[in-house]
Amino acid sequence: MKERKYFLVVENLTKLNFIRIKDDGGIKVVLPSYITSDRFKKLSTESEIVRGETPELCMNILKNKYKNYDIFYLNISSNIVDWDDYKRTVFELSSKSDITVAFVCFPKNNPDYKKQPKKYMFHVETTLAFYYNDVKDWVVYVVDENFSENYLDRCYFFHQEMRYYPSEKEFLSRCKNKYGIPESEIRVAKHIMNTRITANKVSYKLKPDVVKKFRIVKQLRKKMNLMEK
Repeated sequence: MKERKYFLVVENLTKLNFIRIKDDGGIKVVLPSYITSDRFKKLSTESEIVRGETPELCMNILKNKYKNYDIFYLNISSNIVDWDDYKRTVFELSSKSDITVAFVCFPKNNPDYKKQPKKYMFHVETTLAFYYNDVKDWVVYVVDENFSENYLDRCYFFHQEMRYYPSEKEFLSRCKNKYGIPESEIRVAKHIMNTRITANKVSYKLKPDVVKKFRIVKQLRKKMNLMEK
């Protein structure tokens, strides 16, 4: 049997970018106590909530607590994006309150923020919107048998539907023909990207044992669906 040299790693860019602004960027997203709905809880990076009856009172509390941060209101924008009959919530970072659902705190010493504050704020604003709306942005890498970070190849998948653009199709073809990655593992990569994965995972290393588990779960679900009919 021919020894395998190459494998796939699938990463959820939407979740990864959220982790980066939180961990590497030091951004804090704090929810106010007056928001009782669970809808916005996933945006929070903190276990705490800020207790104030109005956005302005909450802002004053946070400014006193986080003196080394610039703090902005995260408002729901009136511009509703409607893609393929699916409405997406759009956010706006502002120094003024409107429909405020959270507060975003930027460390004043963050190099990217210091260098280009407006550009960095737009990046964070977009990241929060994508993460909140479960936008499916992925990257797939071809790696060696040690799963090193010396990637041999990669492709970004930004599609919102179960379809593939020419560049994506070419990459998947290379995976099979150039790197010898079996169709079964390519199918699992597609399944991960095309299915709402409930696990809070960011990266999937498609080792043989991982692929086997995915196939078993898929077969069980298929049997259960047949039994319900």
